[in-house]
Amino acid sequence: MKPLPYEVKLRIAKAIQAQELPRPDIAKAFSCSIDTVNAIASRLKRGISLEPKLHLRGRKRKLDDEAEKAVIKYYSDHPDATLSEGINALGLKVSVATLCRCLHRNKFSYKKKSVYAPKGAGQTSPSNANNGKR
Repeated sequence: MKPLPYEVKLRIAKAIQAQELPRPDIAKAFSCSIDTVNAIASRLKRGISLEPKLHLRGRKRKLDDEAEKAVIKYYSDHPDATLSEGINALGLKVSVATLCRCLHRNKFSYKKKSVYAPKGAGQTSPSNANNGKR
């Protein structure tokens, strides 16, 4: 079930403060449960804001900002390091997938330095080699 919009919570709060209707009737009028009305009344009584708690949404990241900066610095200095090498070198207690998501979030690509000669770099075999012609 979706949470009530902030504006609806404010209207329920005004109805509670006006004390014109009993709480079950307020719940019927706003199409919500009596428990919701009681929760809003409790928050009003304790002086707690009715605004949504945006900072509490979602899971906490396994890598905090400091660790993420260390990961970025390590992979900037060692672009050919594998994910498991980075975990071991930095002493992190995260999975390979977590480190991969961290690097992806920070725009690191999967492309590494090539161990092969670049294309068009010139002749790669001796001139007297048999190149398939007979």
